Amino acid sequence: MTIPASLQSPNVPGGTLLAALLDRRLQAWSDRGGASQEIGERWSRLVAEELSSWVGRDATLLEAGPSRLHAVIWLEGRPEIARHASRHGLRNPDFVVVHELATGELALQPADAKFAVQTVKHDQIAAGALRALLASGNPVLLGELERVLPDGRYDAIQVVDGFVVSPAGILTDYYLPRLIGGSNARLRAQQVVTHPAEPRRLFAGLPVARLVGPLAAVDRLPVRPSDEIVAAVYYVRLACACRWLWEEERRPLLSLDGAPALDLDALAAEVTARARQAETAFGLVERWVDETEGIRRDREMIERFLVPPLSNRVLRDLLASAALPEDRASIRALRKELFSWYRAEVIARVGEIPARPGRSLAALLQELAAVNRELEPLAHRWVQERLRADRQPPREGAPGSDYSR
Repeated sequence: MTIPASLQSPNVPGGTLLAALLDRRLQAWSDRGGASQEIGERWSRLVAEELSSWVGRDATLLEAGPSRLHAVIWLEGRPEIARHASRHGLRNPDFVVVHELATGELALQPADAKFAVQTVKHDQIAAGALRALLASGNPVLLGELERVLPDGRYDAIQVVDGFVVSPAGILTDYYLPRLIGGSNARLRAQQVVTHPAEPRRLFAGLPVARLVGPLAAVDRLPVRPSDEIVAAVYYVRLACACRWLWEEERRPLLSLDGAPALDLDALAAEVTARARQAETAFGLVERWVDETEGIRRDREMIERFLVPPLSNRVLRDLLASAALPEDRASIRALRKELFSWYRAEVIARVGEIPARPGRSLAALLQELAAVNRELEPLAHRWVQERLRADRQPPREGAPGSDYSR
């Protein structure tokens, strides 16, 4: 498939906007600013609105013939369903479409909102995957089905293979032939449904969308992000990368509070100022990444001193000594609590360390090493006391243990 000239430019990585969207650096930087999550969630909501409008329409199921859409259940809107599926090692689709067949019987069909169609996995929309999900006894899913089914029964209903809904246009058309053709085909052509992805509607209300204009003005491409979804996604990804970098410069190297609250006006002002000196929008982000590399390197060095000096084997022995379960879940839960306690104790001793401290990294690491030596025996005592508390309910009004001295 020939990529239109309007989507080609030496100012984007790979020379075309399609290639730019696959650039691994852009994907990594922008996802640290929440890009994939934002795009996926917004597309899922848009598809939910579209599928809901299909209720009452006639359709054709390959395995079951003519039908009429009876109901649509948006599983993505109920995160409890995904959590239950994950605990059972199962995948769940974004939607379950309920069809009423010409015979009067009902059929269930999984569906998925897939903005990047090339990432589709057939097992997520396979009939067998939905059957397994139903058999797992997922209480929220079964409750939703009981709510929309006439007699509330789902155990004898036919389940058929599903479909994906992807953006209409070149984002899908470019990859579709390799998904539905050849010996490695993942889908049948009828399993891909397209729906318009209007940029203004898709990204309405996205805070960093106000950065798209200044970034696009740097490149001066022959296509407007407000008119072309490929351009819109590219500049939204760059905008999300800018958000991550702005926060990265301000997030302390060591703190209990995490990243600072986003100041959108300050972020927009900095992007606008950087845009005046940039030759390309991608180059703007790339240079900013280089400028903050030292902060990330220092943070990684400091994080090594926030790991409690107790191995899983030691934790398992302590659990056994306390006559408590030694399974993986118990060790994982105990280690999570230990990590939180240990981090808080380290910070209590050395204080918060800003992104650009006034002291050398070597001096900070020496201090952290000394704190680690001090905390090692206290961590062992903390775990013992924590497990003792699990065995004996605390007496009302009993004081807590203090390991700060």
